[in-house]
Amino acid sequence: MSEIVIRHIEASDAEALRDIMSHPGVYHDTLQIPHPSMAMWHERVAVKPGRRHLVACLDGRVVGHMALDIMENPRRSHVSYLWHRRGGRYARARRRKQADDRDDQPVRQLAAR
Repeated sequence: MSEIVIRHIEASDAEALRDIMSHPGVYHDTLQIPHPSMAMWHERVAVKPGRRHLVACLDGRVVGHMALDIMENPRRSHVSYLWHRRGGRYARARRRKQADDRDDQPVRQLAAR
């Protein structure tokens, strides 16, 4: 069985990410605009301060993507459809409420039950 390799994103991964993110099963659960151009995907994978991209590869093919952003006002979140109905939404809402109560402290961890 092949092993999944996690690596930093490369500019050449933009097309694979566009294909993954435009799949109806994936696109439905994102905040993405429909049918983004390749130019937009190249912009998304470009190196930017405070942002890190990782991709998961299987047999040399990109099969997953993760972006880590350091945000000054972290109010947006998402849980994969594979993990829906497991308490993540409740945990995120609770953590956001705590962050609102202590707005000077950044949100560092979201835990699901």
